Amino acid sequence: MKISGRADGVGASRLRTEDTRLVTGQGSYIDDLTLANQSYAVVLRSPHAHARILSIDTAKAQAVPDVLVVLTGQDVAADGLGPIPHNVEWSGPPDVELRLPDGYEVFLTDHPLMPADRVRYLG
Repeated sequence: MKISGRADGVGASRLRTEDTRLVTGQGSYIDDLTLANQSYAVVLRSPHAHARILSIDTAKAQAVPDVLVVLTGQDVAADGLGPIPHNVEWSGPPDVELRLPDGYEVFLTDHPLMPADRVRYLG
C-alpha cells in the first residue's frame, strides 16, 4: 500500500465485491439463522460513563417467561470467569504490521467480561 496522496493510499476508494448482494437484500446475516433450541442474549448497558455499581435488581428480568438466566458482573466473578485475554504480541494478517517504539512498554489492565463493582464506559 502506498501512502500520502496516492490513489491507492489512505482514504482512497476501494473496490468492494460484497456491496451488490448486501444492498439488494441478498446478504446473509447471523440474525437470519434459526436453530433448534436457539436462545438470545440481551445486554443491559450502563447509562453512566463512570459509576459505582451499588445494586442490580434482576427480579423483573428473571420473572419473564422463558428467560434462561440473568447474570450480573458479580455472578460472572463468582463463577470464576476471568478477564478477556489479550495478546499484545499479535502481529495481525500479513498486510498489517504493528510496531512499538524502542523502549515502549504496553500497559495492560484486566478486561472483565462484565463489570462487578464499577462501570468505566458509557453504553
